[in-house]
Amino acid sequence: MRRKNGWKFPWSFEFIVLHLLFYLSALLYYGFNQFVIGFVLQDVTYQLIVLWGLGIIIGLCLLFSLIPAIIIASKDPGHISSTDLEHADTTTCRKCQITVPKDSLHCKYCDKCIPRLDHHCFFLNTCIGITS
Repeated sequence: MRRKNGWKFPWSFEFIVLHLLFYLSALLYYGFNQFVIGFVLQDVTYQLIVLWGLGIIIGLCLLFSLIPAIIIASKDPGHISSTDLEHADTTTCRKCQITVPKDSLHCKYCDKCIPRLDHHCFFLNTCIGITS
């Protein structure tokens, strides 16, 4: 089955673990905040400082890691079109049996040829190619 983006099945083990760790860390963050608020910090000022500080740290982690990962996993890593073949040296893919540019490689996990394939990222469950 050809995969269009990282959200299509089958999901890799690393992809599942990454998402489970994210949700587990969100639960731990909530539980830690409740513990800190309820037992450790009695003063409201310290509670607000800790909550805002941890919230900013988690927010920055989300901004710089999770959001780009979701965007890349949602993109199609590229496909071979007839315009790619007009001005390029071509070869035939042994798996697909189609004509592809020489800089394209076949991904055995996505089961398709990707232009300028760099690697298949198991954490994003998609190929890193020309468009990602």
